[in-house]
Amino acid sequence: MNVRATWTHYKFQWLSGVLIIAISIFLHISFLVPGSKQGDFFKRLEGLAYDLRLQSTLSIHPKRDFLPIIIVDIDEKSIDKLGRFPWSRAVIAKLHTNLVNAGVSVIAYDVLFSESEQNPIDRVIGKSNDIELNSRLAKVRDNYDADKEFSEALIQSDAVIGLLLEHNKTLQIGTLPKSIFESDVPAELLPAPEFSGYVAGLSTLQESALGNGFINSAPDKDGFVRYAMLLAKYNNHLYPSLALEVARLYTLSDVISIESEEFGEDYTITGVKLGIDTIPTDDYGRVAIPFRGPAFSFPYVSAIDVFENKFDKASFEQSIVFIGTSAVGHADLRTTPVGVQYPGVEVHANLLEGLVFPELLPSRPDWIDGAVVLIILFVGLVGLFVLPTLGLIGIILYFFVSIFFIFGFKHLWLEPTLFRFAAGRNSDFNNIASSYSWQSELSKRTQAKS
Repeated sequence: MNVRATWTHYKFQWLSGVLIIAISIFLHISFLVPGSKQGDFFKRLEGLAYDLRLQSTLSIHPKRDFLPIIIVDIDEKSIDKLGRFPWSRAVIAKLHTNLVNAGVSVIAYDVLFSESEQNPIDRVIGKSNDIELNSRLAKVRDNYDADKEFSEALIQSDAVIGLLLEHNKTLQIGTLPKSIFESDVPAELLPAPEFSGYVAGLSTLQESALGNGFINSAPDKDGFVRYAMLLAKYNNHLYPSLALEVARLYTLSDVISIESEEFGEDYTITGVKLGIDTIPTDDYGRVAIPFRGPAFSFPYVSAIDVFENKFDKASFEQSIVFIGTSAVGHADLRTTPVGVQYPGVEVHANLLEGLVFPELLPSRPDWIDGAVVLIILFVGLVGLFVLPTLGLIGIILYFFVSIFFIFGFKHLWLEPTLFRFAAGRNSDFNNIASSYSWQSELSKRTQAKS
């Protein structure tokens, strides 16, 4: 078949293909424009594509040593024996001490301790008019102070307690810790999600714990938790997530450095630095959560077994323990790409593993956008001019390489829908900033007993 005959035979396919390639490149570039209003629909497609890709590659990750993370679960069994949650802090103190004695490295609480627990001695004194009795009771008051008991237990180890950031100016409960971030750019200029209220721990507990981190999740508009905030702002001060603060203590880092770049007249966040390792983030200090697998992929131990000292202490030595709940009815179950009704405490565990081993985090380097354009051109032209009747093979090859090699082994995120991960800078920031109001119910359900 000569050139003229070939052109006549494949003319429509070639012209159509070139047009499709041009449209694909135009759409890809147009969605890189900050504040793109068309991004929401395609971002949802991105979310679905991300979920499919993540599920498809869970079983092909290269073998590696997992971080020694154990979840102490406030489960139904524990609630049946110790009563409804929240429990007295005397119970939490005993549980904490048993973990310390087992040699745990860091203990993190996916629980709030924002209100004082009433001392039973104060209750008796308040109802008694016997001056002598009240005087005797006052001398032994500290022996029944559950807050003090838990505070003394926290001092025994590297511990991180949770706090919750809220979009409610009237909600300012507890005491916020000092910021442990350092940056060349003032916090008010960084595009981290900003909040106007908080539910934090008691000052006595803050002073005893070495770390504090927020427990907010960052669901997409469809309700799926795919990404996590590493830092957030309140009153122009930056605070770390629970997992990031645990990573700081585990890596023996005194501070967390923020890396940023100018973006026109503004700034973007490019990463956070723990020790010598830099963790790349998106513009707002978020990362994709590197899920190890479906729910209960980490070892779980019932809280009642730890409380009663009926657990394998050898397996806890030098481990990192997250204390949280998987019990239904405690508002701490999430919808994730690897399953619904996913324990929120396990989201923190997955994120921590990615922070300590940054190579596990699905990343999106600056050169990815250009690479996607080149891939569109290469695959499209090969499909058109080399295999004109088998162009579908090029598309299948793109998906296979993208899913099973680039994402599964190299943890690079090339969008099969050919649209940017963050669909539009300004609209994405608004989505992030408005996705946490429902968390106020969590603060009501998970505060320690008052």
